[in-house]
Amino acid sequence: TWDPPRSYGLRGAAAGYVFDSEIRCVPHGASGTRLEMEIVGRPTNFVAKLFSPLVAILSRMMVKHCAKDLADIARAAEG
Repeated sequence: TWDPPRSYGLRGAAAGYVFDSEIRCVPHGASGTRLEMEIVGRPTNFVAKLFSPLVAILSRMMVKHCAKDLADIARAAEG
């Protein structure tokens, strides 16, 4: 999806999963903007479903990396 300047979304597929990601710019306070990132993955075949518990564990690591990316963006935007 493409909804400038509020959000954009992407879809990808790999290793039996379909991934949807969206980054949103949400008004925050009187003059601020909060960035939100959402990534959802869905297994599409038996093997991917079998490995879903492992993917859930790895997803926690990805959350940490995404949080760091958003913090880096905030630092750059705020000067």
